Amino acid sequence: SKLARILDLDVSFVSDAVSKKTGNLGASVTSEHVFDVKKLSYDEYFLSLLVFHDVVIDDIISILEPSDFENNSGRQFWKWLFAIIKSSKSESLKFSLLLKDLPKDLSGFVDDLYLVAISPEFADKELWAAEAIKTAKIIKKASLNRKIKEISVQLSDAQTRGEDKEIEKLVAQFEKVSDQMKQIILK
Repeated sequence: SKLARILDLDVSFVSDAVSKKTGNLGASVTSEHVFDVKKLSYDEYFLSLLVFHDVVIDDIISILEPSDFENNSGRQFWKWLFAIIKSSKSESLKFSLLLKDLPKDLSGFVDDLYLVAISPEFADKELWAAEAIKTAKIIKKASLNRKIKEISVQLSDAQTRGEDKEIEKLVAQFEKVSDQMKQIILK
């Protein structure tokens, strides 16, 4: 009924849509991340968690950047949201208010986020916040791993060509990303 109020729709219509969407998930989403990753990415799960409680956690803003999202729609949504959060002077932002200005090309993606079956245990704000932060860290680690692989390929190519300056630059980038990975692991 929360989604119905936000979207100003008949409750039975939203209920039918949720039933159809959750029927496709295969497994329920829990704090142990037991879900069908072929159908729901960590990006989508994370963003679904955020819209579930209609607030943004400050710690997440310090963890994730738009480039960390592998899913293009998730990246675009986070980029839009990230810009609003960074420029906002308000301490607490509500998704329901922000979504009134959502770009049209993201509306279908965000609608789907509201339809993801989030475990009822996340009604507890502390559990929910811990899960959101944990999932943000998983996304960040995956992003850093992609960057490390990309740098490694470039480094190998530069070594083959014997480009010492390029090698030096790539080694510095590799060390920087490795340090970021260590910081995320230790947090």
